[in-house]
Amino acid sequence: MLRFLRTKATSFFIKALFGMIIVVFVFWGIGTFRVSEKVVAEVGKYRIYYPEYYEEVKRVIELERSILKHKFDEEASKDLKIKEKAIENLIDRYLLLILSEKMGIDVSETEYMEHLNRIEAFKKDGRFDKKKFLEVLKRENVDPKDFERKERTALRIVKSSEIFKDLAVSFGEEDAWEEYKRENGMVRFRYSVFSPDDYREKVKVSEKEIEERYEKEKGTYVSEAVYRLKYVVIEDKGPIREDRAYMELIKSRDLHTFAKTYGLSVYDSGFLPESQLKQRLKEVKDFSWLTDLRVGDISLPVRVQNGYYIFQLVDYRQGQPLEKELVKKKLKERIILEKAKKMAKEKASQALSESDSKFQKVTDFVQRNSTSIPGIGQIPDEDRGLFQLDKKNPVYKKPVEISGKFYVFSFDSEKIPEREVWEKRKTEYVINAFTKKREEALKRLLTSLKGKEKIKIHWQEL
Repeated sequence: MLRFLRTKATSFFIKALFGMIIVVFVFWGIGTFRVSEKVVAEVGKYRIYYPEYYEEVKRVIELERSILKHKFDEEASKDLKIKEKAIENLIDRYLLLILSEKMGIDVSETEYMEHLNRIEAFKKDGRFDKKKFLEVLKRENVDPKDFERKERTALRIVKSSEIFKDLAVSFGEEDAWEEYKRENGMVRFRYSVFSPDDYREKVKVSEKEIEERYEKEKGTYVSEAVYRLKYVVIEDKGPIREDRAYMELIKSRDLHTFAKTYGLSVYDSGFLPESQLKQRLKEVKDFSWLTDLRVGDISLPVRVQNGYYIFQLVDYRQGQPLEKELVKKKLKERIILEKAKKMAKEKASQALSESDSKFQKVTDFVQRNSTSIPGIGQIPDEDRGLFQLDKKNPVYKKPVEISGKFYVFSFDSEKIPEREVWEKRKTEYVINAFTKKREEALKRLLTSLKGKEKIKIHWQEL
């Protein structure tokens, strides 16, 4: 079975990775840029130059676009951390290259020719043609020797990653069954809950504590800023496009004349605190632009369901410091909550340390690959391991904070997936699980290498 898995997984991923390498390395490669180009990162003895980074950014964007099926803008790029992903990918490749050099892993002539035979641009009548190969390289102004060196380097990286994955993973059918149970089985927990509300009455807060906290934090307690906005609505099928409207308005800054010209209405929010303003304009989902406006400024067009709003900030009143007694009242409530929360956590930890811990309540059965427990809530990422509790490992070793309360969990019982369903899905699942394990093994290796090799990223150059 293991040999079958390795053949299937390796052949599939080698082809996929070769395809990626063709796109990424054919005409720009590793370590071939002029010294005059700015360096964006250093990995061991290697330097990564900006053109190489730029090409990787384009590749990551295309990959994300194909997954998410939408156009990219600067904000989307920030949200998806495109720059970070690109530089991380390049660092990983160089780490594998360095390790392959240390391990003496190289690419044979047969492997290199198989690679060339896969590149459609070099084929004639369905087969690799050396004359066409040279013509393509000449047209792209690529030296054949440079091309071969770069391609062999790229192939060495892929070959190394496959070898290291195989070395790190020992995986059979029984391992797959255990993995399948962890993902598709169901588990029921016993639990107890420790709420800060149960300890509020026991909390003591002195006037000195409140005064000391007030002196430290009084500057943060201010009333809401108050805004007055005027705006026009640019409908999708209206008399003017939103981009043209925006250009006219930033020149004139006169909403009323603009609205009269195009038969539009001007709306006035009146003076409203920020929270009330957002409630009044609840069709607007993003208010990040609001704090950047100065009096008289025109906002960029803000998308709503059937068009755009363009706002002008007419007036603004900064939040004012709250009265001291009101702030002290808020601080007292905060300190009480903090102390009650600390007590609840200590009681939960104490319950776990007692050999005769009593778990008073029982959950319904939940999937082992769940992220939440009905009636309790979303489980924090770092505590998802509790879904793997079983007879051998029956108690989760620390309190779990959910919605401000502390829970302690123990294993109650489980439901094993049906063997009949497993038998039908076995082959497909084993291959997928094996592939997943190999990828996880590679990630662990790369993490280890990052702690051993000297890596420097020049973020100011990105």
